[in-house]
Amino acid sequence: MKEYLVPFTGVFEIERRLREIDDNYRLYFNKKDKRFEVHNLKNVGDTLSVVCPFDTIDARLIRLVRQTRAERSNLLFKEIEEHNEKILEKNKTVEQEAKSNAKARLEELKNRLKA
Repeated sequence: MKEYLVPFTGVFEIERRLREIDDNYRLYFNKKDKRFEVHNLKNVGDTLSVVCPFDTIDARLIRLVRQTRAERSNLLFKEIEEHNEKILEKNKTVEQEAKSNAKARLEELKNRLKA
């Protein structure tokens, strides 16, 4: 293990709870990057599995690890695709509204200039 990774245990027993998901999970604090990381010792090569996006270690990390497990990858990709489709639809709607508003303003300007 790299020298800048320090095993981390805390009051909420997050390390123990991670091991309940998979006994190969380990929680480390990366001194170099100043962040918490979840590593899986059965990974070949780089053991890094998840970088904690939160300022503190709590149940959100457990939820994130469960959501991002390899066994859920197909479901996760489907969720991402559905989310992206919703964003695209929303963007189309916003674009159509902007065009409609622009047309209405142009017509209003035309009418003012004619008067």
